Amino acid sequence: MAASTVNPRSIELSSGFTPRAGIRHVVFDFDGTLSLVRGGWAEIMLRMFHESVPARPGDDPATRRSQLLQDIMSLNGQPSIQQMRLLRARVLEAGLAALDEDAYHGDFQKRLGITRESRIGAITGRRAEPDRYLIRGSRALLQILQKRGMVMHLVSGTEESAVRAEARHLGIDHFFEGRIHGPAGAHAAFAKGAEIDRIVATHAISGAQLLSFGDGPVEIRETRRVGGLAVAVASIEAEEPTERVGIDPDKRLLLTASGADVVIGDYQEPERLLATLGFPPATPSGAAPP
Repeated sequence: MAASTVNPRSIELSSGFTPRAGIRHVVFDFDGTLSLVRGGWAEIMLRMFHESVPARPGDDPATRRSQLLQDIMSLNGQPSIQQMRLLRARVLEAGLAALDEDAYHGDFQKRLGITRESRIGAITGRRAEPDRYLIRGSRALLQILQKRGMVMHLVSGTEESAVRAEARHLGIDHFFEGRIHGPAGAHAAFAKGAEIDRIVATHAISGAQLLSFGDGPVEIRETRRVGGLAVAVASIEAEEPTERVGIDPDKRLLLTASGADVVIGDYQEPERLLATLGFPPATPSGAAPP
């Protein structure tokens, strides 16, 4: 992804943004929103697209990269099998013999798995602290939201069993108390919109009481659809924490176009962020006033 050109502490508000004081439930995406265990997955997938879809004579490399990345990121938030279906379609459009979507998906998972296992191994082997693979400020934000009595949900396009395991390795699974949801398999029926609808219905809340954080267009659009407040996390997924500063301009462009109310790069100033969103000041005990 592209390097940031934005102030690292920037909180960008849409022209129609209105603070919300009545939020009770908070939905988080996982990869790129909280977790960086799979950070860089888009670049891995982009290499697959480059390898499988040949450049045409006269193609500008930068333009081609941008178009392929747009293909990939437009489906961010959905199960990765959707991107593999698109890859297959692009190969066929080029007049080439294509693998089936499961073969592409298996190749992607194998490539990504090397990175994932290396990072989990670093955590379990105590060669790296879990926070190395969290978006900056994630743990502090989750702690503050928990103290304020927010009900938090984790809704991911990554397979649920993997999300539960990775959240446990990162030491954040307890914030969600079992409210972790994702597809049961590559072809399992799953839609973030349906999960958001279920949260609203199960907990008998209005959309105005819902806040979401995500780095994909799906959760942004679905949150806005029910009347919730959508915060786009245009995170930089660099390997080194010192390079994860500011807002990724490629993500920012896509997420702004998806209707995000707010765009941030990370959570390094969680109290300031929540105050901007409309949360009342915390009491000395840490809870919001009644």
